[in-house]
Amino acid sequence: MSDRQPPAALLRAAVANLAPVLPVLTDLGERFAAAGHELALVGGPVRDAFLGRPSNDLDLTTSAGPDETERILTGWGSATWDMGRAFGTIGARRGATVVEVTTYRADAYDGVTRKPVVAFGDSL
Repeated sequence: MSDRQPPAALLRAAVANLAPVLPVLTDLGERFAAAGHELALVGGPVRDAFLGRPSNDLDLTTSAGPDETERILTGWGSATWDMGRAFGTIGARRGATVVEVTTYRADAYDGVTRKPVVAFGDSL
């Protein structure tokens, strides 16, 4: 085990902390996979799982483009919205759960503006 890998007990605890949202993650993962895309949990929910905090707002990333993401989320949620299509992010709500799904991307900043130049990618 390298110094960069968390201990197995910490990983087990983080996965256990995700138990309440696993049905949502499984459902969304199956929907994206059926459409030929990858989906990964990222950001705050991952941090919260390691810290033992609940997270109903889920940040995900995908190989699907924003239009395809919106199509998939429309079939899943009760509401969808464009959080920043140019940046690859589409949001959706189902019950109390909110998801933000962003297409794989690389950002570059020009030093003049806070808005990045975004290039969509096809791998995590």
